[in-house]
Amino acid sequence: MNAVTGTLSTPETGQARPVDERLKHVSLMAALIRRPELGAIGGLALVTLFFLSVADPSMFSAAGVMNFMAPAAQLGILAIGAALLMIGGEFDLSLGSMVAFAGLVFA
Repeated sequence: MNAVTGTLSTPETGQARPVDERLKHVSLMAALIRRPELGAIGGLALVTLFFLSVADPSMFSAAGVMNFMAPAAQLGILAIGAALLMIGGEFDLSLGSMVAFAGLVFA
């Protein structure tokens, strides 16, 4: 096997054939970088560390967590609906107008 080109020569013909990239050995760092959820987890860790060092300690009490999780839950419910539409192949841009309309109705 040629590690530079990622090919494997067959003994009977001597021709190079490509090796499946899923079987190639990759370093731990490269494997971690390819994971899409690692970026979200890293971002959460950075934001949490930032607010732990800068914000008032009452932010991480039960009342403080409820203060920023309530709007996040509402937006998350809307995001689930939009994500299901996108997964189903329907691209619906009316979600933003519905958020504004719901805010006007409740006001």
